[in-house]
Amino acid sequence: MAQDFCAAHGIVVQNGDDQVTPVQRFEDSCFSSQLQARLRERSYSHPTPIQAICWPVASSGRDLIAISVTGSGKTLAYMLPALFHISTSALNVGAVEASPCALVLAPTRELAQQIHSEAVRYSGAELWWNNGAARSVCCMGGGEIEPQKDALKAGVELVVATPGRLLYFAARGVVDLAQISFFVLDEADRMLDMGFAPQVAA
Repeated sequence: MAQDFCAAHGIVVQNGDDQVTPVQRFEDSCFSSQLQARLRERSYSHPTPIQAICWPVASSGRDLIAISVTGSGKTLAYMLPALFHISTSALNVGAVEASPCALVLAPTRELAQQIHSEAVRYSGAELWWNNGAARSVCCMGGGEIEPQKDALKAGVELVVATPGRLLYFAARGVVDLAQISFFVLDEADRMLDMGFAPQVAA
């Protein structure tokens, strides 16, 4: 069945578990019924192919490299598992001065803002078994520093950032990345092409 799904959608799984069971229906995911309803409200009838593969893999804590075209639903392919990870983390969601446990790096401020908008849309406590809303901040160059700094100091569970601005805050002790346990490089190839390799390595 998994092989038939992958063949039908041109999905190739390499250097990993070829027995990944695709999540072909929202009901088969690890997400709450409230979250499933939110997805349907946005006229999503079923997971896209990249979501079908990424959700079970990323939600299980395994490493993953996924390649897909623009508009294929890749942001939610990793964002919903990231929020699931936050909701089930041993860290106290909502605690004052909480260190982030999830980090998404993006090459441009525009992409970072788009990703953060999706995070905010799906971070409500009611969508995650009322375990508390996942607080997030978008840290990107070109944006005002003080509001970003204030949000980090107040406590967040998710940081969406461009590499330069994140390192700026980390170097000044504004953000502690020691508790990061869910890490995403969005458009990693583009980030490397733009010369961000030293920042990513740092």
